[in-house]
Amino acid sequence: MHRYLDFKFILTKFGEVVLPSVDSLANFRWFDQPFCKAPLGNFDSYSTLRSEAEINSFSNELVLEFEQSCGFAVDKNWLNQLGFITQVVVKDAPLTFAHGRVLFSALQKFIKIKGDEVSKFNIVETGTARGFSALCMAKAL
Repeated sequence: MHRYLDFKFILTKFGEVVLPSVDSLANFRWFDQPFCKAPLGNFDSYSTLRSEAEINSFSNELVLEFEQSCGFAVDKNWLNQLGFITQVVVKDAPLTFAHGRVLFSALQKFIKIKGDEVSKFNIVETGTARGFSALCMAKAL
């Protein structure tokens, strides 16, 4: 039993003292710039990406049909502004904010259907980037 307590003590101290230092060192390069060291484009390139994303986001017929079936659609200007701040990045895949439209419409419909039965809603959103989906759902709420 004595050896077990020593081992437990050592692991506890290791977790309290060493691991935070290792974690800090491992993440130091991302301290001031969590995504990259410098912008990957200039203002014009990001503006072009934004324009393309807006076209991609609002030219999807399936999303339009989904919004119409739900009876709710997010404000286009609001979504485009949010998308520019949180979604416009330099990457190989085409950019779109269409998933924000789907989240907003689906949650609004759910609230309309369940709103009389339920006074509180719990949403678990894991998050992978800059909060776009969470803000679309917050707007719906």
